[in-house]
Amino acid sequence: MKHLLSIFLVFPLLLSSHTIRGKVVKVQDGDTVTIVDSTNTQYKIRLDEIDAPESGQAFGSKSKQFLSDMIFGKTVIVEYSKTDRYKRILGTIYHNDMNVNEKMVGSGYAWKYYYNKSKHLQKIQEEAKLNKRGLWVDKNPIDPYHFRKSKNKQSQLKHINNMLK
Repeated sequence: MKHLLSIFLVFPLLLSSHTIRGKVVKVQDGDTVTIVDSTNTQYKIRLDEIDAPESGQAFGSKSKQFLSDMIFGKTVIVEYSKTDRYKRILGTIYHNDMNVNEKMVGSGYAWKYYYNKSKHLQKIQEEAKLNKRGLWVDKNPIDPYHFRKSKNKQSQLKHINNMLK
């Protein structure tokens, strides 16, 4: 009976999980890439559960370069089960059995996503921080979530000031 119950618990996960195999043809930033599969279909992939520095933020270009050096022009496997509001696939990328998402965090070129509750990814991030890898050499790094919030507030204030003039 226990075996039967476990099948019913795992089966929906298998149905909701998808895999794409393709070549990385563009690295947009430290957490977004475009891949092309064997049918020449393009997919925009957002690395799930992580958040890389924004392009205007400290380590933004280094994060992009690190990801590019790791997988640009290479064949990868993407496992995913959902898309985001921008229609990007939220996926975990694997190259030569390496979890690229985890590698980005472990090398200090991305954070665990702000709302992510993964203890495993948190441990990887704490180890990168302890060893001052990548962005953790900065004395006071700002995670991309708070960086974006700050930029949005500044933009809103600027808009209000312009309206009052």
